[in-house]
Amino acid sequence: MIIRKVSPQIRGTALGAYAAFFDLSLGLTIPIAGLIAGAFDYQAVYFFGAITGFVAISLLLIQKNH
Repeated sequence: MIIRKVSPQIRGTALGAYAAFFDLSLGLTIPIAGLIAGAFDYQAVYFFGAITGFVAISLLLIQKNH
């Protein structure tokens, strides 16, 4: 959906950037989730995900109001 919003000339670049940031997010969160699961338990990973999701939504709402 987002790729369709950019001009046709740069869709390849936009798709590459999307894929790179998706890979980066997985490369960062998977080791962090492993550390959390090792230090606590697997339920803590889901709690961490919920907290980070809440923080992300809060930041988006704050940004929208400015």
